[in-house]
Amino acid sequence: MKNKFVLAGIVAALLVIGIIFLLRSPGKESGNKPFFEMFSGSGSGEQSILMQDQSPAFGEFIDQLKNGKVNFVWELWAMRAECKEDMTPDACDASILKFIDERYTSPEREKLKELFTKYFKYEATMRETAIPSDLSFVEKYNLVKKKRREILGNDDAELVFGMEESQVEFLDVGPKLIAATKNLSGDERVKQYNALKKNTLGSYYDAVVAREDKYQNYETEIELRNADLMKLPEAERRSRTLALQEQYFGKEAAEKIAQAQAEEAAEQKKLADYQAKEKEFLAQNASLNDAQKKEKLLELRIQMLGKEEAEAYERRQQFEQAVKEIK
Repeated sequence: MKNKFVLAGIVAALLVIGIIFLLRSPGKESGNKPFFEMFSGSGSGEQSILMQDQSPAFGEFIDQLKNGKVNFVWELWAMRAECKEDMTPDACDASILKFIDERYTSPEREKLKELFTKYFKYEATMRETAIPSDLSFVEKYNLVKKKRREILGNDDAELVFGMEESQVEFLDVGPKLIAATKNLSGDERVKQYNALKKNTLGSYYDAVVAREDKYQNYETEIELRNADLMKLPEAERRSRTLALQEQYFGKEAAEKIAQAQAEEAAEQKKLADYQAKEKEFLAQNASLNDAQKKEKLLELRIQMLGKEEAEAYERRQQFEQAVKEIK
């Protein structure tokens, strides 16, 4: 679990800081294609909300930003993906402002254009802003948050980046709570974890949860309950685990997971049994030369694992040995 949260933090860091540097305008020698490739391959993969046949009213769009149903940056990427590839980035952004001019009426038109214009200014500023490389991720991110509010103001910065910032905050406080509650019961740990998540994500909670990976959330709950589960008899532990799998994935998927886990456990037992026999064989046949040992062990592997798995086992051993020699 600790490693998983570390990985999640790294992903968040790459996402947030990566956006800043990926938004740099391509050099003259590279043309404009990278700009369009970036936006067409990013975000939710959905079409622009604003560019639908019936655009949402300004107030509805703002409400969707506030509750996380719409991510402003993803929405902008979707709009930019509609620009022709021979357009410059500035021309593409100008066409978006023109679209807003044509689709909306005053005073909403001016308010929406102001929000987009501020964000364009933020991008331009960050392209020219050098962030010290010796700072921690938290320090870098705080600098970015400060710059956002300098350019967009507090309210608009919350509209544009509020959901992202709350998710990054939870990546920090979530693991801390898991560590701090390790001596509590599984039920209490899950209760506190979910309460912290709701409090940290605030109005974005429902939208974030709807997009989350179910398997990652399942693994988190298993980790929170692991101490309690390990105290149970094996049959009851399997039953409780299956119930959680059904809760997250449904009965049919849970049955498939259970089958896959049973098959994996059987494979692991076969390997453990073979390794025990291998150790026993080597201890009892120390006088054999290397070629004879290799031949006899291959026969033993095929007998216990089957020909295909025996060959796969040998390849894994060779790979692991090569890695050790490199180190």
